[in-house]
Amino acid sequence: MNLNEIPTIKRDRRNWRAKFTDDQVREIKALHASGHSMKALAIDYGVHYSTICGLIHGYNYKRLR
Repeated sequence: MNLNEIPTIKRDRRNWRAKFTDDQVREIKALHASGHSMKALAIDYGVHYSTICGLIHGYNYKRLR
C-alpha cells in the first residue's frame, strides 16, 4: 500500500498521534454523560475500550476536562 492511499484523519495540531479532535472529545464525553456505554462509544469510533476509558476518566486529553 502506498502512503498516498492511506486515508488521512484530521488530527489535533498539538499532537500528530491524537486519535480525536477536540470537538470529538467533547462529543464523546457528552454522549457518555447522556448514558452511552464506553464499550459502545469505542465501537462507534473504531478505537479500543481503554482509549475511551482514558478519555472519560481524564487520563487522556487533560486540557479538555
